[in-house]
Amino acid sequence: MEELELARDKKCFPIAQTILTEISTGLLEEGGVKEVALKAISLTLHEDLNVSQDMTYIPQLILGVLSGANATMQSCTTVPLDVERYKVIAKKILTILAEEKLKLNINADETAVVFAGVKEKFDALFSEEKLNVLEVKYIMDSIFNHFAMFNNVLGASIESSMEKATAKLLGLDNTSDLTMKKLDEILKSK
Repeated sequence: MEELELARDKKCFPIAQTILTEISTGLLEEGGVKEVALKAISLTLHEDLNVSQDMTYIPQLILGVLSGANATMQSCTTVPLDVERYKVIAKKILTILAEEKLKLNINADETAVVFAGVKEKFDALFSEEKLNVLEVKYIMDSIFNHFAMFNNVLGASIESSMEKATAKLLGLDNTSDLTMKKLDEILKSK
């Protein structure tokens, strides 16, 4: 078995390296995905690789390199995000939304019309702040993450209050103290 793996590696490693080189120069270019894929198919056809084993192994090898690169990048020193600046911009975005008094129940077809004035204000804000698309995405992700946390706190608070109210109505300290006999007694009472 080890001999088969060594033979496979001897055949696949150079091909994976060649494809990685093609990826490095062409993948991100216009039409690059298709072009690199065609080159990979041509190369693997020339080498007559096994479809079920080698053709799945090569992308795994390349993905391993990309994953290693990602892990390495995560440990590199980079310029920190200007979180405070983005927080200020996020507050401006939320203020624009609050001040516009938008129709709240809109469908996807109405979005462009309902948000036309908002778009103009967003464009002006993004231009003034010189924001790129990644910064806008980061800011919106932050808003959505904070809203999700708010929604979770709100839901947990209501759930906790309902739990306490239910226990109080049942004459218990906690609903987890409810026994089958107590449940039967409550259901049979008027």
